[in-house]
Amino acid sequence: MLVVAHLAVGRRAEAAIIRPLNIPHKPHRPLGEEKSIAKPKGAIVTGKGRHMQEILRWCASVLTVVPGIVIAARVEPRWTGWAFVALTLGAFAWIAVAYVSKDYALLAQNVAITLINTLGIYRWLIWKGRT
Repeated sequence: MLVVAHLAVGRRAEAAIIRPLNIPHKPHRPLGEEKSIAKPKGAIVTGKGRHMQEILRWCASVLTVVPGIVIAARVEPRWTGWAFVALTLGAFAWIAVAYVSKDYALLAQNVAITLINTLGIYRWLIWKGRT
């Protein structure tokens, strides 16, 4: 394919032929074939496992966002405690996703978040305060 461009030189315009560089052509993926989801080097997730991983990701997302909204809304203390329980379940789901996809940074982050959420559960559901 040749591209014709007009180059302005002084007062007159000259046509120049610009030839494309020798860049290898990347074929397009067939319809229905998608890129793999967050698959670091070495992770093997295909077919049904990939579908289950996507479901687990969505469950973990919901178990992170909804309790976060409950905590941010500063509702009744009992609700806040149960929101920390849900956040802990969400962190466990993210740990499973991280382990399967070999995303160790995500795994370490959610182990730490699980410890923080455990403190929240103790504070809002177990600890009765000084009497």
